[in-house]
Amino acid sequence: RLEDPSDVAAVQNSYFHFISRICSQDILRSVLLKQGPELLRNVLNTILQGCVQDVTNAKLCCQIWQQLASCWLTSKMKDGAQVRIAFAKFVYDHVTSTIFEIPMRPEFDLCDAKYNSLLKEIAKTLYCFIQALGLEYVNYICTKYLPHKGCPSGAVNALGVSLRNVVSTRSAAA
Repeated sequence: RLEDPSDVAAVQNSYFHFISRICSQDILRSVLLKQGPELLRNVLNTILQGCVQDVTNAKLCCQIWQQLASCWLTSKMKDGAQVRIAFAKFVYDHVTSTIFEIPMRPEFDLCDAKYNSLLKEIAKTLYCFIQALGLEYVNYICTKYLPHKGCPSGAVNALGVSLRNVVSTRSAAA
């Protein structure tokens, strides 16, 4: 059992680097599809936990979400429809709240370069999800998620306009 916090952090960081590497090689999809949905859920939940543990892991976990979105939400895999639906549901139900809540943590400091870099990674992750899930995802954020969290309607509307521009820019480019 690891007792030293620095040892625990090193193991966690190595785990997320490992997951990132196998995601970038599209090995995770093959392995997890063969092992079943329970293992997939466990891996996705550990990535969620990594987002809230420390800034280094959170940045790496955001990169993993981007890789998974690229692999599982935008590809036309023959075995992908079920994976796409399940992963999209996980994004809606769990990942969205996590990536919006990271900057709300008390220790989040935009004057610190690590947190500023993390915020950029969160924005890239959100952009990936919007690219993959489209207007439906933007509408979910603006009509369900943010209002449920008590976000002021003016801020929700401003964000909605910006996010819809991302979708329309993507549609115009396609």
